[in-house]
Amino acid sequence: GRCHVVASHIKARKRARSRFTTVARASGAFAGVDDMARAFDAFARVLAEQIGDCCDVRVVDDDGRHLRSVALHHTDPATHTRLAELVRRPLLVGEGLSGPAYERGEAVWVAQVDKNSHAQAHPQSAYRAEVDRLEVHSLMAVPLREGDRRVGFVAMTRNRTPFPYTEGDLALLEDLAERASHALTRVRLGEARRAALTAEREARVFAERAADRTSWLQRLTAALGGALTPNDVARALAEAGSGTM
Repeated sequence: GRCHVVASHIKARKRARSRFTTVARASGAFAGVDDMARAFDAFARVLAEQIGDCCDVRVVDDDGRHLRSVALHHTDPATHTRLAELVRRPLLVGEGLSGPAYERGEAVWVAQVDKNSHAQAHPQSAYRAEVDRLEVHSLMAVPLREGDRRVGFVAMTRNRTPFPYTEGDLALLEDLAERASHALTRVRLGEARRAALTAEREARVFAERAADRTSWLQRLTAALGGALTPNDVARALAEAGSGTM
């Protein structure tokens, strides 16, 4: 009756407030940031704390075959320390239940993870051992993009929070990953512009120095044109100046 309606309304308001807080904090991680490493660290922390329980952000290496972790956070400090050591090992592209998020650009949502399937998805023994130990029961992952190009994924797992991820959780993660992708694109464009400006400044300095050398050589050539003795040469050099050689 009325009590049920009121309870449902309160739960809905709590969910909306939690979603708003998560979006605000995660968006804040990228606001005006030029250092993506620090931004991703803050991003992973927010997602792990607000959605639970672990967030791992991966980007593809230059070889196109491996995905390395650029940010990780687990809400349990001891587990975080153990996982931080593990994720130094890059994943093979396609490895793990999260693999399709990068390989095919598809969102992955496994509400109830089968432990055996999860372990078998990892050819690396270190990851299989951690799967056995951690007892992840729910997982989701979404692509991370730079413009239209897939560059990695954001994966989340639960082993402490008793409830599985929902479609709402997945939609929230997709929204946040899209915001992260926009920030990554913005930073990359900023880096490209800064690199172009630096190259332009260096080219201008080089051209100015080249012009100075040319002017000095022209003065020296003109001065040496009438030199007949060693004293004349010495005087010509002094008059031409040292230049910028």
